[in-house]
Order: sequence, then structure tokens, then C-alpha cells
Amino acid sequence: MYVPRTKTKKGVVMIKKTAVAVLITVLNYSIFIAASAAASSNEFRGPVSVKGKAFVDAHGKRFMVRGVAVANSKDASDDHVYDMLTDDNFSEEFEKKILPRLKELNVNTIRVYNIDPTKSHDKAMKALENAGIYLTLELASPKPGENINRITPKYTLSLYQRYIAVIDAMSKYENTLNFSLGNEVVFPGLILSEVAAKCNPSKGGDQEAAGCVDLANDAIKGDAAVLKSLARDMKAYMKSKAKTKGYREIPVGVAMQDTPSSQWKGLTTTSTVAQYYACGKSPSQRLDYVALNAYRYTNESTNVAQYMGILEDYHLDKMPVPFYLSETGGGNRPSASVERDWAIISWNYGLLGNLASPGTEEIARKYVDNLSGEIAFMLLNWKEKAGLYDLDRIAGREIPFEGMTDFGGAKKLAKQFEAVKAIDLPFPSGPQTIACPDNFEPPLLPNPASGTKISVRIDKNFKEKGIVVQSGTVIKHLENKDKVEVEVLKDKEMLLQTSAPNYFTVCKVPQNSLREGDTISDPAKEWGGNCLINDK
Repeated sequence: MYVPRTKTKKGVVMIKKTAVAVLITVLNYSIFIAASAAASSNEFRGPVSVKGKAFVDAHGKRFMVRGVAVANSKDASDDHVYDMLTDDNFSEEFEKKILPRLKELNVNTIRVYNIDPTKSHDKAMKALENAGIYLTLELASPKPGENINRITPKYTLSLYQRYIAVIDAMSKYENTLNFSLGNEVVFPGLILSEVAAKCNPSKGGDQEAAGCVDLANDAIKGDAAVLKSLARDMKAYMKSKAKTKGYREIPVGVAMQDTPSSQWKGLTTTSTVAQYYACGKSPSQRLDYVALNAYRYTNESTNVAQYMGILEDYHLDKMPVPFYLSETGGGNRPSASVERDWAIISWNYGLLGNLASPGTEEIARKYVDNLSGEIAFMLLNWKEKAGLYDLDRIAGREIPFEGMTDFGGAKKLAKQFEAVKAIDLPFPSGPQTIACPDNFEPPLLPNPASGTKISVRIDKNFKEKGIVVQSGTVIKHLENKDKVEVEVLKDKEMLLQTSAPNYFTVCKVPQNSLREGDTISDPAKEWGGNCLINDK
């Protein structure tokens, strides 16, 4: 329920005419928590957008992410293939087993890593809306051509088409909170490890070998450029569809891996890349938000100062866009048998409690001011052994907390989210823009879908099955000696290739060589050169 607010003469945020209100003073500012049942319940707050450094609901109130990651519950060998949100899977899977758990946990957001954009998600999205729950969604998929290869990144037509297909499928839902362009695409340590095996194989992939860090940095620049180019084009796409299809401009951002510093001299860190994502003179030139998969803390015995380090590591007080934690709570448990207490939750939302050390209040206040919430990792137990519930043990929706894992801490997480869900934090202050980092501003890439589309005729002579390729994307499959009309981009290079497994280039058409109605054929003798255009 939206409760109107006003300011007292002292600048303290007040709540008008609520049944009961409790004033808590923490971190040198005052927070009101509405204690009435209505104020503390999850209610849908309309579409969420970005205002400065915060998410804001339809009533102009700051929206704090309070969520859980929900990876798919089937096909454990490839966990991001099965789409539990489709109408087909609603009754037996989502409605009976997943939604009751989300309500138990007191979340207002779920993070989902992949959906099938060809299917309807009306039932699940409506059920989530009725429960006051929003969706943050990855645009990529595990299929070839539909995600970014962090070692050899390319902005291809198939990647663009996958992303807009998901946007087309999910933009109509008012509880689609935001879209994520990629999950941990920039992973400096992993990238360095992989390129080192190639640049210095004689020494077993020595990461300190000359040139290895340079190769890793080149890959990181390529990754960042692809992601920021996608942000530009997805934002432009939604804006272009606003009048014709009623699309709203849903926030677009990224979920980052957490490597703010490195033992390898000269290796680009995620702190630098985050600043690159957020830099730009206008919203169209930057991402709408930055999120971080942060595994710095699990239980109260762990040093909470590691989380306060995020403030300095990522320059949160200077960040001009919302920043939240897209995965937290796993990875560094003392052992697999130790239950997570989730004590960090209330601290991240402003209830400092017993976790603060003397003299850290000012840093803690700045950190909390500039954080827009967090997402617990994760709902269902699988390979990471970090799940709150074991799906095989969930019997039904009528038994609270049925099927909990021994180590997940579902009840404690629910208690922590219950304690903070009515907290009303002030809007963070900060700059409207920031400059791009020194020595890290890779130029944006052209939209692979841009350009004039024309129809040409493919007259295939070679015996093997073939494909027509543009911008790294297969646009047509060809049978034996096929003659077909194909729509292509006029100004892009076009390739005729054999199909899998060889993918040999039979011939190519140089860029800017195609015209409407041309007939493209392969030469009868030598392969690898230029195709014939109108038999020439």
C-alpha cells in the first residue's frame, strides 16, 4: 500500500495517518516502519522506473529490491534451459511449488536467468503481480549465438534478435522490473586464466607471462563494448515501440562479477568496468542500473566490513544510476552444513544492529544510502549447494517452509525480509553524470540489425547443404542446389558456407556490393573467393 509522506520542520520523513508507525533512528538518519498489517504486506506498486540513483514506483516512492534468484528447477545438467514461468508449467510447477515459497520468503522480486520468448507467461506474471512480486530477467540464453562469449565477444545479429525477442515477450507486464544484458560476462580472473593457456602454453598457462594480461584486457574491453552497445540498442528499441505498441522504457542493466582489485598487475577490474557502464552525458549513453553478484558475507561471524568496502570499490556515492546486489548469501559459508543466518539483510537496508564496528557508522550510512536492495542466492538447490529449498522435498503449498534444505536458512531469510519490507529509505543523492574511466572507454559497436534490407536470389550450385551468413548469424539454411529468395542487409558482407560440421566458406559478397533483385551464386571451380553476382 502506498502511504503518502511529508517532511517535518526538522526534515524527518513522516507517514500520514497510518494505524501504527514506529520510528527507528539508525545510521544518523530516521527511518519509519509502518507496523500495520496493510503497510507491511506485499502489494503491487505499479511499473517501476529509474529516478536518479534509485528505482521508483508508480507513486513516486523509492523501490528497494528484496528478492531471491530463481533458476530453473529441471534439467539439472543444464539448469537454465527449462522455463518454469510459461503457462504450460504454471499449474503443476509454478503455482503449487514455487509461488508459495516466494510468499513465505517475503520477497518483492525474483531474478530469472532465462525464458522462452515464444511462449506465453501470462499466468505466472499475473500470479506474481497479485503477490506484489516483480521480475528481473536475463535477456541472454545458453543457446549458441544467444549469449556473449567472454573470450571472443561479438555483437551479432542473432544476439540482437534474441534480446529483442525477450523484450517483445515481457514488456507488456507491469511487474517486469528490469532486464539484464548479461550475468558475469566480465570475469577478469577467469578471462585471464583462459587466455593464459593460449598465450603461454609452454609454461602451463602462466598468467604472469608477457602479453597475457594485455590479451585478457582486450577481451574485457570487447565484452564491455558489446554490453554497452546492447544497452544502447535495447533502450532505443523500446523507445521506438512506445507509440506503436505501447512499450514502456524498462530499465536495462547488467549483473557483474565482483573483482574490484587484482593480484595481476595491470588487469582491468570490474570496478573500472562498472564506471564505464555508468558513464555518459545522457541516459541514452549509459546503462540504467548496475548490479553486483557479491559473495563477501554469509553469517554474522564474517567480517561485515567487506560489504562496506563495496562503497569505495565501486564508488557508490559517485555512481549516477541505481546499484544493487544481484546475488548474495552463498559461496563462503564456513562449511556446507552451517545454516545461513542472513543477518546481512537488515544491515543492508539500514538496520545496523550489532554488525557495525565502532567508528564505521558514517561509512555504513553512505553504503546503505547508495544501495537499492539485494537478491538472495538462491531459491532451489542445485549444483552450487546454496539453495533454500530442495524441490524434490516440496510436497505442497499448504505446509509453510516445506522442503527446506538444512543449510539454506529459509526461515531466517524470511524473518530478515519481514523486518525490512516496510522500511522507507530516503532517495540517495549524487552526480547526474560521471566521466568514463581513464584508459578504458572502448567505442560502441554498430547495431548489427541496422541498414537497408533487400531481397536477393540465392542460386546454390554446390552439393553439400549450406547456409547464408551475415554479421555472424545464419539467416537461411540451403538444401542441395537450392534456389531461394532471401532478405539480407544491403551494406553487410554476406557469406555462403557449407553446413555443420565444417562451415567452410564457399564464397563471399563484400559489403556494399548487394542490390535489390541480385542473383548470388557460387563459382563452379575455386572456393573461398567472391561469389558471382548476376553471373559476373
